[in-house]
Formats: sequence, C-alpha cells, structure tokens
Amino acid sequence: RLGSETNIATAVAAFWLIWFVNLTVPLAIRSMARAMGTYAARSHADPLTGLLNRRGFADAVRRRLTGTPDADSHLGLLMVDLDD
Repeated sequence: RLGSETNIATAVAAFWLIWFVNLTVPLAIRSMARAMGTYAARSHADPLTGLLNRRGFADAVRRRLTGTPDADSHLGLLMVDLDD
C-alpha cells in the first residue's frame, strides 16, 4: 500500500514539474528573443542622437546597393570628417 501511494505522489510531482517547465520555457524563450531584437536594433544607432552608427550605415548602404534599382530613385553619398 505504501508503494502505490509513493508512485501516485511521484506521478503527481512529475506532472506538475512537466507542466511548470512547459509553461516557463516558452515564456523565457520569447522574452529572450524580444530582448535580442531590441539589442540588435540598438546596435545600429547612436543612443544619444538616434542616427545610424557605422554598422547601421554599412548595412543600409549594402541593402541599397544590392536591392533592385528603381527608375525614380537616386543614391548620393557625402562623407564629412569632423575630426580635423
């Protein structure tokens, strides 16, 4: 009799453990994916000005140059060295 009660208690504990893991792991993965997306977006812009940094600028130029050209679109580039 004691053995069957132990088996039932173990089964109930295992059920709740599996339920808890099935609930928390997807929530944690979703939260981490959201945080990674936020950090990826922040890595392309200067936090003070909100303008693109070097990485964001390089990605924007790469997308523009590899995309299909439109008949009405133009691309201009101006580089200014503010250090001198």
